[in-house]
Amino acid sequence: MEPETRFAITLGASLVLWVPSLLGIVDGEVELGTGLAWYVVGLIAAWLAVAGLDRLLTGYYVTNEARGHRERAAAAREALGGSRSGEATDAAGVPVMAGSGESGSDERSSGGGEPVVAEG
Repeated sequence: MEPETRFAITLGASLVLWVPSLLGIVDGEVELGTGLAWYVVGLIAAWLAVAGLDRLLTGYYVTNEARGHRERAAAAREALGGSRSGEATDAAGVPVMAGSGESGSDERSSGGGEPVVAEG
């Protein structure tokens, strides 16, 4: 929320909170100093409420914005048909190493040239 908007909402809310004291001042039931003290209390309460609401809404906005970025990145990776770095993947989403071929079995290369068969 923009600072000007927060300030305007705070002033409006503080005036709404102060209306009963203002009516008491006009009727002569409340002293001017007491009425102004109640306005300061209303202003502080409104400022705290608006600041808390702004922080809450900003937190939700940032969370949803980050979620949207993750979803768009995942959609882009799927559209490219690869992992984050653009590597080719097999049907299970496991990156396929260049030159390893797709054998369909659960073999993984150990880097020494001979395939290692997974047990289990």
